[in-house]
Amino acid sequence: MAASIIARTKGKANVVITEEPAQATVVDRVKGLEEAFKECSTCKIQKITIPAADSVLPGPPVWTSFLTKNAAGGGVTDAVAYYDGLTQTMDTALKQQGRTDIAVSGFDADEAPVTGIASGSKPVVADLAIPYEYQVWSAVDLAARISAKADLWDASKMPSTLLDKSNAGDYTPYVGAGR
Repeated sequence: MAASIIARTKGKANVVITEEPAQATVVDRVKGLEEAFKECSTCKIQKITIPAADSVLPGPPVWTSFLTKNAAGGGVTDAVAYYDGLTQTMDTALKQQGRTDIAVSGFDADEAPVTGIASGSKPVVADLAIPYEYQVWSAVDLAARISAKADLWDASKMPSTLLDKSNAGDYTPYVGAGR
């Protein structure tokens, strides 16, 4: 995700990363983004905490407050939502305010953001598709193999796919995604 933002902004990204410290997966995503952005000495990042319970509220309030403090044209180029439910509410808030200066990226490859990305209707420009059901299956399979003292395999290389305008229209969700 970070590499995509860095490339799209030609190394001039000014990114707000949303976080939710109570969610371990989100904490890991934020750490990964922070590490990747260290590779870009000209990029700027900041974080805002949006509690999970607030992520589905109109706005959500923390996001709309951030937008108020960071007026259009103020330099923020990108926002990363920690999951697609938040991607949706951030997208709506930007559109309601007529903001076109901030591109949004998210995680989970839910239908609405992927459809928006494919159509080119900003502000959502990228999403990361992660095969969750296969990851769960892998954990169960490996646990069974450990119990049976069978050969193990490397599950750390599960493929994730960055979706953007070039490939979102061709995306077929993994088996359990319900699309």
